[in-house]
Amino acid sequence: MNVGETYASNSIFNWSQISYVTFIISVFSIILYSVKLVDFNKDSSEEQQNDNHFSDDFTKLIKSHIKAFLMNRKNVFTWYDGLLVSVSFLFLTFLLADILVSFIISFLIFAVIQFILNKINSEETNS
Repeated sequence: MNVGETYASNSIFNWSQISYVTFIISVFSIILYSVKLVDFNKDSSEEQQNDNHFSDDFTKLIKSHIKAFLMNRKNVFTWYDGLLVSVSFLFLTFLLADILVSFIISFLIFAVIQFILNKINSEETNS
């Protein structure tokens, strides 16, 4: 059992699995974004072979929006870049939040024990 498995088994909330899935999704979205796997030069004859008219129109609409987004970039940090960065580091947030919650609960337990011990000591000194 390695350190990660030990941490995951001792976790208060089982966020480690969520963080792994989020990390995989973010890496996949970064790859799609950087490689630009969307094929905009597809023949219109191939697109018209689809029998479902609604899905064909919907696909064209999505492709036109993505194409407009990629063509209008001016090397600036847009909201989409911010979203991509946020999703990429979301798994770290899950793990850090788990550590923070564990620390707060441990601190509260320690504070309660310290308060009880102080009460016992003050009662012993008074009597």
